[in-house]
Amino acid sequence: MRGVASASRPGQIGHPSLDGGRLFYTVSKRHVNSIKRRGLRSGERGTVLRSRTAELLNPSVNGRHLLYVRVSRGPEPPLATHPRNLIQALMIKRIGHRGPGRRIYSHSPDRNLWSTSLSGRRGFVTLLGRGGPKIVSAHR
Repeated sequence: MRGVASASRPGQIGHPSLDGGRLFYTVSKRHVNSIKRRGLRSGERGTVLRSRTAELLNPSVNGRHLLYVRVSRGPEPPLATHPRNLIQALMIKRIGHRGPGRRIYSHSPDRNLWSTSLSGRRGFVTLLGRGGPKIVSAHR
């Protein structure tokens, strides 16, 4: 057995996704979340996406496109006394381009976006929560 990726404490590492000889995975740390890549043959490493304000989860890759779940907090009024609502979105991003990409699906507040998969034309995501689990697809 050989270690391929790790995260120092108290960081966490997310599930891996493979595309050919490339491995993609998430790293969640106290002040930054990121999606990393690693070439399994070359050992080349890099950061595909990073955020200080949003959680980045469940990457899936198909060629030059990355599908992932982005979780952030909604806007907060100055005198708010309650926590802000979570905003979850299924995002697609072209690898090598700047920015978070574009949203292809949003959910209702009573559901959580979970695992993802990406085909040539569609992105898939598992919805958990009220009404039981369900898989939906969105045109990319």
